[in-house]
Amino acid sequence: MGIILKYIIKRFSINFLLTLFAVLLLSFLIDTIESSKTISQSNVSMGVVLSFLFNKFEVVSISAFPIIVYISLIILLFDLHIKNEYLSFLTSGLNPTSLLAILLPVVGIACLVYFFLNDRVLPAASREVDRLLVFEFKRFTASWTYFYRDRNWFLGADSTIYHYEDIDDANMQMKNFEMYVCGMMVQRGFSFLTISDILETGHILQTIYESIV
Repeated sequence: MGIILKYIIKRFSINFLLTLFAVLLLSFLIDTIESSKTISQSNVSMGVVLSFLFNKFEVVSISAFPIIVYISLIILLFDLHIKNEYLSFLTSGLNPTSLLAILLPVVGIACLVYFFLNDRVLPAASREVDRLLVFEFKRFTASWTYFYRDRNWFLGADSTIYHYEDIDDANMQMKNFEMYVCGMMVQRGFSFLTISDILETGHILQTIYESIV
């Protein structure tokens, strides 16, 4: 058992394991509140995905573990059917489950704000790196947003909105912008595997969008 545990710790980062453990634990507690003693498959899947993202992007340290817990908790609260609990609260008064569904998201968000803004929790250098990462991701997301809206439009690397009459030219320029983003990610210390994941995620989002519209 010890050999297996050592292999798991070596194979995955501690962030992955801690996040997965937190998600599964919170999932079990919430399912227990709902009088279901099992961990639902959706919660396990969500925990693995969330853990994988924290692990891959490597922007979360062990000191930020409480943040992982709060994010996991907020997401998992959707399994409490918050909407139904609010309706139950309005019709039949407050009960323990309704109280959890109402208060925990508020507490979680407040704690997130505290952790991200408090100088004693995140050093200035880390916050600056976070700002750079958030800026690049926002710009990348904005570009995809414009590209979804009209395949001939997108937000370029210089934050200028470009329009191309020819869809092939637009596609080519979008690929060029992806490569620009990749370059930025390499400078920030991202691995090539992470870059391919980012691009693949963008293509998946594009497919989902096109299937909807």
